[in-house]
Amino acid sequence: MRGTLSRRVDALQGDAVALRDRVVLWALGSGSVLSLLAWHFVHPWAALVVGLLALAVAGIAYRIEKPRIDLDHPEAWRSAEGDSAEHADR
Repeated sequence: MRGTLSRRVDALQGDAVALRDRVVLWALGSGSVLSLLAWHFVHPWAALVVGLLALAVAGIAYRIEKPRIDLDHPEAWRSAEGDSAEHADR
């Protein structure tokens, strides 16, 4: 049981890191495009502001840490046992 729970925790943490990376890449990509559009249509200073905002969003997203699930906590075991019972019924 502990091995199964450990694999689930690893998968959840990997998903959280992948989501964080996608948010960072999205912020940088869309910020670059919006910055170029602002440079062309508005003003170079607007491009600078948009670029800095995109960097700020990417930096905040990158600093978000992956969730830590404590396997020694009783709630983690209770939740995993409930999930196992649901899968056994199917």
